[in-house]
Amino acid sequence: MTKKNEKRSGEEIKPGKKLEVDLGECILCDICVDLCPQVFKKNDADYIELIECDTYPEEDLNDVIKSCRGSCIEWVEEA
Repeated sequence: MTKKNEKRSGEEIKPGKKLEVDLGECILCDICVDLCPQVFKKNDADYIELIECDTYPEEDLNDVIKSCRGSCIEWVEEA
């Protein structure tokens, strides 16, 4: 896992797979923003938002999913 200010090069996410945040389950603990600020940010309404990226650090995101206190972040299959 990278530290907050370190950047790992983006790894290609497998086609058909996308990251999703269930805001109804989010407890706004900010662990995702702390662990992966290149992918997550708080918007003006203080909710978690995904940052649009060409590639995502899949290994880091898997660590974020495991660390999420609200269990609101997951990989989903694209339709």
